[in-house]
Amino acid sequence: MHLRMDAHWWLVNSDGATRMVIAIGIRKNPNALRIEIWEMGDGNGHIPRSRNQQPRIPTCTQACDIDHDGVVNPENISLTIPYLTIFDDPHVGAADIVLSPQDLSRFTTTVYPCFQLQ
Repeated sequence: MHLRMDAHWWLVNSDGATRMVIAIGIRKNPNALRIEIWEMGDGNGHIPRSRNQQPRIPTCTQACDIDHDGVVNPENISLTIPYLTIFDDPHVGAADIVLSPQDLSRFTTTVYPCFQLQ
């Protein structure tokens, strides 16, 4: 819950400098990750992309849960970070960053052994 409040704060109080917040919640018992991507939107999970529509509400636009075995739910989700969310200037051939379910699973199964040491 605090991560969501932090995401809201950054999006609302940065005067547009923060375009996206990636919140990663880690649970230890049972081991699981929750990844949420927050952007300014319409409150219904949509990001207005035209100039005449101004995004006004911090909105969770993408989310997934990953268990300790690396099972991603929803299973067919890919998390996408648009190129222009990170960089200010368009670049010919620039591509969005897309994290596939396999990428998310590998990330999670790499993170959990770190917690076993503590």
